[in-house]
Formats: sequence, structure tokens, C-alpha cells
Amino acid sequence: MEANVDTEVLQEVIYVYWYRKRLERGLDYVDRLLILFPAPLPVSGETIAAARDILSAYPRLEPRDAIHAAVVVNQGLEAIISADRAFDEIREIKRMDPLELHP
Repeated sequence: MEANVDTEVLQEVIYVYWYRKRLERGLDYVDRLLILFPAPLPVSGETIAAARDILSAYPRLEPRDAIHAAVVVNQGLEAIISADRAFDEIREIKRMDPLELHP
């Protein structure tokens, strides 16, 4: 299986660990993610415009989730891997639960 992350995922990791006052751990995780995914997908102005449209269609969706969904749509990806069931509401994308994936 091919997989990747978007740059917003990396930002979220940094922010969460910074907020928890564990920045060094967060930076270590980002380093590891960049080894696994050396070319993260960008969040461009076009992505944000698509996220705006997704939020308009699904107003209960969190903005960060709309950004991840917009990356999936704009990149023409098969699915998003997430335990977050909020993605199930978005008709334009398919969600794959990480617990159901087999190596």
C-alpha cells in the first residue's frame, strides 16, 4: 500500500506536543514521520479553497479535517486513513480505519 501525509498532519504533531510542553518528543515524531513520508503532500491555496467548499457542504466538520479531506480530493487519492468517523460523512472521499488494515 502506498501512503503519505500532508503538511498539516506534521503541523498538528508539532503543535500538540508543543502545547503539552513536550516539544522535543514532537520534533522527534516529526523527524520519524519525515523518514517514513519524505515528500509530504502540500497544503496550498488551492487546498484551502477546496477545504472551504467542503466546510460549506459539511459545516459540522472541523476545519483541520476539511483540509485533510481537501488534500485527498485535490490529489485524486483513493482514501484517507483515519480512525476519525467524521470523514464518513464526506461523500467525496473514502475513509479507511487503520485498525482494519492488514500488513
